[in-house]
Amino acid sequence: MRLWGIALLIKDDLYLLLDETRELAKAPFYNSDFKKYLSKLNETIEYLIGHYDKLPITANDFRSVVNLFWTATKYLKGSTSNQIPHETVYALRRVLEEWMGGSFLITTALLDEPNYHFLGVNPGHIIKDLISRAPAIKEIDIEVIQIALPRLYRHRPLNNVALYHELGHFVDSYFGIIKYYILQRKLAGQNLDEREINHLKELFADLFAASYTGDAIKCFLLSFAEGNPASLTHPATSNRVKYIDDFLSGKNVKLVDDFNRILDLRKLPLLEIKYTEPDIEEAFNDIKPYAIANNKELHGMNMIGRAFLKKAMQQTAEPWKSMPENKVSQIINDLVEKSVRNKMLKEKWGNASTTS
Repeated sequence: MRLWGIALLIKDDLYLLLDETRELAKAPFYNSDFKKYLSKLNETIEYLIGHYDKLPITANDFRSVVNLFWTATKYLKGSTSNQIPHETVYALRRVLEEWMGGSFLITTALLDEPNYHFLGVNPGHIIKDLISRAPAIKEIDIEVIQIALPRLYRHRPLNNVALYHELGHFVDSYFGIIKYYILQRKLAGQNLDEREINHLKELFADLFAASYTGDAIKCFLLSFAEGNPASLTHPATSNRVKYIDDFLSGKNVKLVDDFNRILDLRKLPLLEIKYTEPDIEEAFNDIKPYAIANNKELHGMNMIGRAFLKKAMQQTAEPWKSMPENKVSQIINDLVEKSVRNKMLKEKWGNASTTS
């Protein structure tokens, strides 16, 4: 028998999580893959409860798994059909399809704080590790990307450009870009300390985001971290902005070249401009969504949408000068959402026609 105190608490947590996953199974999800993922989490929890005293797994291992499931359910709650920011996730999916095909699932947590992050722990990987000790546990064979954004920004797609940066962290983690960079430096006789490694991770994510969103990611950095000095975890904001500016202006940036050599060796997409700026002015000034032509325009909505919003907020011309200030941002973000949603629907109907 396991020690009574910790065993009772962990097993009780497993029962509570089982209730959570069963309740979540009743919720509507727009994608059937969510149901499959949730079903596998449910099955694993049931198995752990039923074999709790028989498995060659330590109490600490059990606690780690319980914490993992706890987090997974939080991200699934933000992924139900009535919670998930569909348009933002759609744009992120288009990015990931370019890098890794379609075998992935994006789950979202909605935070009651002004923060964004990517959780670099995939529940499927932890469960895969358990399989060797508990072979009856079924592997979760889908790559799960867990991202978080402020709940207040769920319908503010122009505020969520930071998620491209977070996706850059996922790509780095999944493909080991910075690890390859560190290895190359070691082979050249140079060792990097923790601070340098952390800064490289942030700069890769910045450049990744800039390749899809242009200076929209720079605007985000200047609004969220303006004047921040260098720290153990992040470069100075001014340094990050300079890298973005130089990259976008077409200057020769050694770090970009270094990253692209690694990406090329790994047969991955390069860091290069992957957006175009759609001409939204006529449609938006008429309070109508813009017909997004392709994925490059989809990503370009971040940059041009922010520029349009900045101009409209000056309220020097109709229809914006006649509106309450708080309505200007709401309407323009709504127009961006509807533009993306129309592209989603057009794509869905196109796929349906192809397969019918």
